[in-house]
Formats: sequence, structure tokens, C-alpha cells
Amino acid sequence: MPRFQRTLENKLVAMAIADVYTGRDRIIHNPYQSQPTADDGVVTGPNYTVADFQLTDDTLSVNRRAHKAEHIDKIEMLQARYDLAMSRADRHAYAVKNKIDAFVFETAVTVAGATVAGAELVGGAANAAITLSDANIDNLLNGVRETLLTNNAEVDRGLFVAMSPKNFTSLSEYLQTNGFAVSDDTIRNGFQTHALGFDIYVTNNLYNDGTDDYIVAGVKGSIQLALPRDGGEFEKKSVSGKFGKEVVTSQVYNATIWENCKPEVLAIKVAS
Repeated sequence: MPRFQRTLENKLVAMAIADVYTGRDRIIHNPYQSQPTADDGVVTGPNYTVADFQLTDDTLSVNRRAHKAEHIDKIEMLQARYDLAMSRADRHAYAVKNKIDAFVFETAVTVAGATVAGAELVGGAANAAITLSDANIDNLLNGVRETLLTNNAEVDRGLFVAMSPKNFTSLSEYLQTNGFAVSDDTIRNGFQTHALGFDIYVTNNLYNDGTDDYIVAGVKGSIQLALPRDGGEFEKKSVSGKFGKEVVTSQVYNATIWENCKPEVLAIKVAS
């Protein structure tokens, strides 16, 4: 695996929250079954009702590419006391990571049939943006958990929430002033990676609709990310009419939320 790809995988938030496919297929299949319901009644009577069984196949084409290309002049390469091209490839990994994470979080909001919530999670008006603070962020996470449980989500697989640094500050302020051990630990370390039953991820790549941000929360593994290991590239190319080399990095990918997983992911509108 190229060093660029290792750095990319280590830094992607989506790697921690999604079901990640790294194989060679460029079309991924997700066949899912119709949900059965049981009948109930007294033991007398010989009749029962037969329902049709249905199998539906969702597919995802792995047809996106995040990339970065730069020209490095020969004099810059000579002045550096290290492999400048490899150093730039590491920097590219961060830039590509931001593009992929941003697409994943946008998908959680914009994919057809996405579950989008708003202030109703904290007792406000439906679909209105939530103004988060240390006074209501616990209500938000409790509301998310209640919604997921109502949707019969498989919460035993673990819950996550991805939020902005601003929202994370509100969560930290709440944790610093509530409880004992958690409060002391938050004050001492200034950071919590797990709170109120959720794994916490802080990102600057949340989707914004032009007015509001969207926190993404749900069951781990409910978002599908395709990140083929044979789809990452790092190249040093000769250039024409210039001195030096061209450094190109890229990663093939795509992401979706399968139809049967949409109730397990929430996009939550918050004031930016």
C-alpha cells in the first residue's frame, strides 16, 4: 500500500464510522430482505396468511476519484534535505481525506430518503435548526438515541456522532460541569472521545446547506464507504517545458447509505 494511502486511511473520519469496502470490485451489491411481521391469535383455527418474500439488491458504483496534483521545481527539490515529493504526498493525503469525508457527510444529508432531523429532538419545532449549547447538547444526544431505538436500529453495534469544533466545545462545557469522574477527566484532558454512549468525532467537513450545518449521528457501520486498496495512486511524472517533477496522488472511492440502513443514520440540522 502506498504511503499516501496509509496516511489517508489513518486520518479519514469515515474509516471509523462506516462499513468500509477495500476490495477490487467497482460495483458493490447489498441484497436485503423484506422485513417479516408475525401474526397472533387463539390456537383454534386451521388457517394462516402467507406473505410474499422479497429480496432487493442495492448497488454502489465505485466511480469517484479524489486527487491532487502539483508541480515541484527542480531547485526546490535540491534545496530540501528530504524527499520533497514524498512529503507533498503526505500533505496530499490530508487534502484528499477532507474531500472524501466531506462527501460522506454530505451523502448522509442529501441521499434520497435520508433521515434528517432538527429541533424536535430537543423539544423544538420540527426541521428547525438547533442552536446548540452546553445546556441542551445532552438533550440532543438523548433524542438521537431515542430516535434510533424507535427505528429499531441495531444500537448494540455502537453509536457515533460527528460534530464541528464549535459543537464539541458545547459538549466539553457540559461534561466539565456535570458528574464527577467524567467532569474531572474532561477538565484534565480537555477532550473526550466517548460520552453519553456515543463515540465522538470532531471534523471540519460537515455538510452545510448554505445556512446551517448538519451533525451526523447513528449506528457504526450503517454508512457504506468504498475505498479500494488498488485504487490509490502516487506518481512522480516528468514534465514538458518545465524543470522538476509533477507529483500526482489520487484515491478512487464512493459512499452511500443502503436503503435498509437509512433509519440508522441521522443528519441533524444545527445553527452554524
